Amino acid sequence: MTQVLRYFDNPVTLYRRLQSMGTCTLLDSGASPRHGRWDIVAAAPRRSLHLDSWADPDEAVIRDWALEGQSHDRALDIVPAAAHLPFHGGLIGHLSYDLGRRLQRMENHRDSDGAALPQLVIHEYDWAVVQDRIRRESWLTGCPDAPTVQEIEERLQGDDPSDAPFTLKHPFAADWDFPRYTAAFDQAKELIAAGDCYQINLGQPHRAPYQGDLVTAYDRLRGIARAPFSALLPLDEDHLLLSLSPERYLTTDGQTVETRPIKGTRPRSNDEAIDAAAARDLLSSEKERAENLMIVDLMRNDLGKFCETGSITVDELFGLESYATVHHLVSVIRGQLRHDTTPLALLLGCLPGGSITGAPKRRAMEIIDHLEPASRQAWCGSIFYWSRHGRMDSSITIRTLFNQAGELHCWAGGGLVHDSQARAEYRELEHKVGAFLRCLEQDFKAP
Repeated sequence: MTQVLRYFDNPVTLYRRLQSMGTCTLLDSGASPRHGRWDIVAAAPRRSLHLDSWADPDEAVIRDWALEGQSHDRALDIVPAAAHLPFHGGLIGHLSYDLGRRLQRMENHRDSDGAALPQLVIHEYDWAVVQDRIRRESWLTGCPDAPTVQEIEERLQGDDPSDAPFTLKHPFAADWDFPRYTAAFDQAKELIAAGDCYQINLGQPHRAPYQGDLVTAYDRLRGIARAPFSALLPLDEDHLLLSLSPERYLTTDGQTVETRPIKGTRPRSNDEAIDAAAARDLLSSEKERAENLMIVDLMRNDLGKFCETGSITVDELFGLESYATVHHLVSVIRGQLRHDTTPLALLLGCLPGGSITGAPKRRAMEIIDHLEPASRQAWCGSIFYWSRHGRMDSSITIRTLFNQAGELHCWAGGGLVHDSQARAEYRELEHKVGAFLRCLEQDFKAP
């Protein structure tokens, strides 16, 4: 079932109009010129799978639940004009960094907090509204028993819904000041020098108390980020992810697998000469290229567990991608998925992504657990969809905010190697999320 609908320039407006249908999710391309084409809004899931923070994940149970939803017992009628759409109903969900820790059989010393977010949330949607930002078209797509076009159209009529109030009660505060960051940085460098790791991704949260509607905050932030893998995803009745991620994690189209790890950052400037110089400096940096290459090797190894032997290629190495606030170095690795596995098995088996752990992965994760001030939870996990017609795509949840206990959390991190400098790495944390934090502080500060 595929029908043409009204198109919305701002997908948050579409989200707000469908939000009352329940458990509404937005996957937002951010109008990114290179990778952002599709907006997906789905609501009223047929069923959902939640894994609590203290539960012991069983990968087979997760895969079986997902495969049941991907069975084609409900006819999938895709008209030729809509065959290019990426999502025709299926699974949309979030896999947390903490789930990755559990699947990697890490100790659970931080998972006993009853206030922690779910490790996993997956919703099965019978239908979705998919928008093509290039053609400026909008489609209702999914199963024949999905809502009728008339039902959806009725919700899409009328004036644009107004933003609900949102207030940041106090400015964001980092868990570490520079001296405390330096202490953790020095420990990481000592472990790198001792040969424990080649690279360690060290992060910390920023927190601020808030009240009001997080969708309003997201709507403002997406205009700054314009990130191709942005999302609004409900974890439960009380918790929402606001992701502004530029990083694709894993995607499959047919048997072709692609991952695009980011490693290497420089801040953007409004001065064209300074901005161009920053891009050139990033492209020529031996340190940043070495960091990126380490993660390319790690991801090749991860993909090798699920792809056909000899099929993995590095199609782009150290490419420059420029976003609203930063330049990044990005590499592209591809392979051919084995026929005896599935996209979700690939996603679970590679979690968490190497670009946000370090190398080797497991030892880097052990050091992260020891050094970081809190559990990452949703940060550096993954948001994904797996359409019933087979396509899967996913992001790494960097530049991602989540709410917990009346506070809004926003993490930032960076990869440390043997020649990293503490002051430069600490500044990089500000480059990655500073524009988002300052925006909320200036636009939504309490009177």
